[in-house]
Order: sequence, then structure tokens, then C-alpha cells
Amino acid sequence: MPTSWQWNCADCAALARVLHEAWRADEQDLRTRFQETARSAGCSLEAFHRSWVESVARAAAEELESLQNAWYPRVADVRRRWKDHEARSGHPGPSGGWRAAFIVDATIRSGYGTLLKRPDP
Repeated sequence: MPTSWQWNCADCAALARVLHEAWRADEQDLRTRFQETARSAGCSLEAFHRSWVESVARAAAEELESLQNAWYPRVADVRRRWKDHEARSGHPGPSGGWRAAFIVDATIRSGYGTLLKRPDP
């Protein structure tokens, strides 16, 4: 039975790197859109961000998946590709939703990506 986070698989390792890159690119795009929207609305970035967070907090749980897919389209694409890889290989990826994808990215970003690699059994 496959073990969670089989980083010995070249495809899993590549998907983790692509996920990290996608997260960075989508975050930059979102940051730029926030700045442009705040500027055009005539409010500070902090005020816009606060109202945006409040609106997200009011969103229904079932809406959040669609919102995340819209805000992070590259990450959503990598998550779909990883699900396909998981179905073909049996190697579990960050299929626990957006939280799992964020944890993988945060782990890699903080320099602890090597901790996710499991030794060969």
C-alpha cells in the first residue's frame, strides 16, 4: 500500500515543485489585483484587504472551493494534475483540499521540503 507523500516518485517531486511555483505566481497575480482594485475603489490596500477577508469569512463553505479555483487558477490546475497522477499511480498527493496544497507549499517555501521525502521501504 502506498505511503502518504511518496517523494521518491519523480512525478510527485515535480508536481510539488510546480505547485510551489504556481502558488507564487497566483499569489503575485492576486496581490496585483488587490492593489489595482483598492486604487480604483479609492481606498487603502489595508481597508480593501480587511473587507475582502470579511466577505470571504461570510462565504458558504461550498462556495470556497470555487472561489479558491478562481483566485488560484494555476494551483487549481496542479491540484487536478496531481489527482490524475494519484489515480494512475496510487501515490497520495495533497488531495485534502486547499489546506493540504497550502501545507505542501509552506513546507517547501520554508526549506523543509526534504522532510517530506520518505526513505525507500
